[in-house]
Formats: sequence, C-alpha cells, structure tokens
Amino acid sequence: MHKEFPEIEFNYDYSVGVVQSLKGKILLGHVEEIYPKVYKKMYLEGVLMPYIEPKIIKQLDLECKYRMQGYPITGLAEIARNDVYMWIQDELSEFEENEVNKNNFN
Repeated sequence: MHKEFPEIEFNYDYSVGVVQSLKGKILLGHVEEIYPKVYKKMYLEGVLMPYIEPKIIKQLDLECKYRMQGYPITGLAEIARNDVYMWIQDELSEFEENEVNKNNFN
C-alpha cells in the first residue's frame, strides 16, 4: 500500500538554478527514462520544470528531516531520492498503464 500524497504539484515560479542542479538533472533523467511519453508531453506543454522543482524541494526537505532523526550523513541523499521516486511513481501511476499500452502498440 502506497502512502497518500497530494495531487500532482506544480510550481510555476520555480528557480531555474534549483531545476538545473544535479538533483534536478537526476530527477529529470528518472522521469525521462521511466516515463518517456509522459516526459515528452510534459516537456512540450512546458510543465516539466514546474513539475520537477517541488520534487527537488521535497528531497532536500527529506534529507534535512532524516539527518535530524539521526540517520547517517552518507546515504541520506539516496534514501530521500528513493522516497521522491516513489512519490513520482504514485503521482504518475494513472499514466503508467497508458505508458505500457502505448509502448506495446508502437
């Protein structure tokens, strides 16, 4: 059972620096690799960067919370990133079946 997360979040006042950071590039690469058609559609509609930015902030927030809970510094980014990947998976799950179906018929 997945945790409940809010509807897909966008930030149209995103910081270009945040999105172009290493964390941003990694998350963009993840969406492109796992959801190529969703990635392309979001890119063409200009919502990819506003979609990714809240995920970067969520990852930074999780890293901070985990550190304050006593997690070791090494591996914090990976744990937080995996949690954000699960969040992305939960958010894009309605598109997941469409992705599979489109890939099977192309």
